[in-house]
Amino acid sequence: MDVGSALGQADRVEFRILGRFEVVDDGRDVTPSRPKERALLALLLIRAGELVSVDEAVDALWGPSPPPAARNAVQGHVSRLRRTLGPERIESRDGYRLRIEDDELDADRFERLVTDARGRPPEARHGLLSEALSLFRGEPLADFRYESFARGESDRIDELRLSALEDRVDAELELRRHGDVVAELERLVQEQPL
Repeated sequence: MDVGSALGQADRVEFRILGRFEVVDDGRDVTPSRPKERALLALLLIRAGELVSVDEAVDALWGPSPPPAARNAVQGHVSRLRRTLGPERIESRDGYRLRIEDDELDADRFERLVTDARGRPPEARHGLLSEALSLFRGEPLADFRYESFARGESDRIDELRLSALEDRVDAELELRRHGDVVAELERLVQEQPL
């Protein structure tokens, strides 16, 4: 069975971490309902393509004092995620590795659009950055903002978002849309006084 067949066509699956955590398959919300499964999937998405050891997963889900059956619980969560995402999505070999396709993760799409905007003329840059910023539905990894496994990635994405906002404002100023950016600049100064 290929990755796309268990969860619809691969290009229709969306993993959303730029706001509340969601997994959407062809418009259908298939986000895991169990908090530990959502957290494990978020960890695997943050580290997509990388091996996450069982010990790392246990630490991310329970911290320094896991229950005695934590390792077995991780295996159970992975099994349920495989039923939802398809067996080929999560590889097992001394840990777990999540396979995702290009553009399935909203944070990857955001970063690609921001990169594509660099060096473009102001109109194109503004359009690409606006599209990138429109992917945000709230704080990145909002459901896991205070979890140690997500904090660094959340902060990194926040910095990229702020940089993209600044670049978009610069593009608007280059396009002589000074009046259009006043309200946004006032809001940004309040949110980021430094």
